[in-house]
Amino acid sequence: IVVVIILFGSPLVPQAYWDRLQTMAHYEEDASATKRLELWNIALNLIPAHPILGVGPDNFQLYAPNSPHDAYLQVASEVGLPALLVYVVMLATALYSALRARRLSSPDRQDSPFIYAASQGIFCCLIAIVVQGFTTGLAHREFVYVMVSLAFCLRMFAENTKAANVVCDPIPEQEVSFERALEG
Repeated sequence: IVVVIILFGSPLVPQAYWDRLQTMAHYEEDASATKRLELWNIALNLIPAHPILGVGPDNFQLYAPNSPHDAYLQVASEVGLPALLVYVVMLATALYSALRARRLSSPDRQDSPFIYAASQGIFCCLIAIVVQGFTTGLAHREFVYVMVSLAFCLRMFAENTKAANVVCDPIPEQEVSFERALEG
């Protein structure tokens, strides 16, 4: 299916996209690529200079004309290495929570199709956030934390739904007889 999409879809892609791909071979000539490398270099120099607390949220632009265009470098340079660790663990835990919610509400159970579909969507959004973090400085944007929060909420809903659907074992007949004997 992917090959068919590529074969039939590639003629629909604008020429500007193909031109942009050509710059990968000679990135030194591309102003955007060289500027991004300069910003990354500035961030990598700020991290050892301010490893614990960073330079402050959104203060990277005091040292450079733009954001570092990398969420992980942004967190490390602006808020410090401990915050980078927290950020990465938060994203990993959110991915786990979305997968856990998906597993707990799989379609074969037929008990929570909304949670299953929502957890799949949130998982895909989180994957996009993790990947785009390498090329955009969006670590402090609200949609990152909304997706993380939704993943945790979906996991909680899935666990509560599963717990509510657990059927208790009936009391064995011996215990029922004993209870009746006590009553009588």
